Amino acid sequence: MDRSSIGISEVYTLPNVQNVAEGSRFVVGVPVGTKSINKLGFELSGTVFTSAHIDTVEALINGSPVQQYLEAAHAELLQDYYGDPTPADRFCLQFGRSHLSRKSERELFLIGTSDVDTLQVQGNIAGSTAPAISAYEQRTVLMHGSDSPAKVAQRNRLGLFTKVKNFTYTLTGAGTTEIDNIPKEAFLQAVHLIQSSDVITNVEAWIDGRKIWDASKSRMTNEVQDAGRTKQASVYHLDWMLENELGGQLPLVGVQDFRLKISHSAGATVNAYAEYLSQI
Repeated sequence: MDRSSIGISEVYTLPNVQNVAEGSRFVVGVPVGTKSINKLGFELSGTVFTSAHIDTVEALINGSPVQQYLEAAHAELLQDYYGDPTPADRFCLQFGRSHLSRKSERELFLIGTSDVDTLQVQGNIAGSTAPAISAYEQRTVLMHGSDSPAKVAQRNRLGLFTKVKNFTYTLTGAGTTEIDNIPKEAFLQAVHLIQSSDVITNVEAWIDGRKIWDASKSRMTNEVQDAGRTKQASVYHLDWMLENELGGQLPLVGVQDFRLKISHSAGATVNAYAEYLSQI
């Protein structure tokens, strides 16, 4: 679908913010319609309330989770990696990918809502005092000047987007651990291995017996930084979009075996975040 546009970025308040209280799960309802969303922002205030007090975050489209984070801090870490940092008094879910070099490709990742029934963001609040959230959206209407209303609606339908899933693994002692249960869905953009302590020394990625990635921590760091990324502390990044354009994603449809072989100097817990170019 051609999503190139002359639309401009707009910022709107989201009025439907519910259940904001210590120990509760907040829900933000995002109005749907003929538009495409680049970012959802949540301004945090209260006696004690920052993004460090938010966990188990989900973005849901038509009730299905499309982005999941164990902690708001993990979403921020990924955004920092791609060059979209967020201060502690504000939490964001970034759908657009500003690091891509072409405008038409950046627009491809926006969340079109003309054919969506519901869009929600949920998260748990823990350890805060008198929390408050003011939510907003950064959106655009993708269109050409001569488009009919039906064509504008078509341009702003939900197409491809970045789906984020997370998994937790345990590395025991020094040695090598294999992970073979990351879902083989659509096109894999990146895997981020967030470690409780910085113990990963090398990672290999294999598809159906063929090695497609083999990099020490220092080599990985050099490669991602050469591409304009910001390597995060205690994180190993496997990134298949280092050229900042579509076409480099790792196709996993039809793959029988996809596994990571992780070399580590000691034990640690790893939260793995897989980013897919996918759809509902």
